Amino acid sequence: MIRDVGFVGDRTEVPIAAAGRFASKAIPDGESVDVYGLNLDAHSEAIEAFEAVLSPHERAEVARLDRRQQRRRVAISRGALRRILAGYFERPPAEVPLAREPLGKPYVDLAAFGGRKKLHVSCSRSGPYAIFAVATGQPIGVDIEVANAENFSDQVAEIVLSPEESKHYATLPSNARTAWLARAWVAKEAILKGLGCGLEIHPGSINVAAPFADDAVADAFAWTSRATAFPPWWLCESAWGPSVVAFATRRRPSSLRFAELTPDH
Repeated sequence: MIRDVGFVGDRTEVPIAAAGRFASKAIPDGESVDVYGLNLDAHSEAIEAFEAVLSPHERAEVARLDRRQQRRRVAISRGALRRILAGYFERPPAEVPLAREPLGKPYVDLAAFGGRKKLHVSCSRSGPYAIFAVATGQPIGVDIEVANAENFSDQVAEIVLSPEESKHYATLPSNARTAWLARAWVAKEAILKGLGCGLEIHPGSINVAAPFADDAVADAFAWTSRATAFPPWWLCESAWGPSVVAFATRRRPSSLRFAELTPDH
């Protein structure tokens, strides 16, 4: 369930070939968000179709990767993004004018289509899972992580949590820490991606956890950041398979659609 306090988003399964129809060839306005999830390994048999829509630069980037599995996953992820965005513009995926901000955040310059805004895009991968978010009118960030003890250890907590969060983390039983830390991290990372600043802002300066008065709210998150470096952001989380996902926008969207892209059969 995609949720914040009182918010539920629409969720559906869509074959990858129908991603454009899900987009309805309508660029979302500044108050709506479209999110797409993809199990990259489930699409590996169709990798040629994803590779075919990549730009020469993207193909060169994929070719430079060391491991075969990584090359396949990145190629599918990049190709899937183009196939998703093509639905908004009624253009072939290879012709979508993807660009990147200085720190690597992707976007589509709508001037190429006679528009005046950017189509804001955010992407994230963790293992075989990829997530994409699309919005206009306001920045968006998304992050996904497979929650495991190797990636979310006490040592990581010391680096990424705020002082208030660290105090609460120390009170958690050991078997609850991994999941809690993963949720906190994806929320922080989603905000940082929305800002387009990478790790130029230290994640420990962003506080996403609610004040914890007692055990009854030990699993609660307040979906706004109280960091002083920038205004609050709206946050939403979703459990997807073994992963935890967070989305961040400047304002709460009026609608949020989540499509899990399945293989064509």
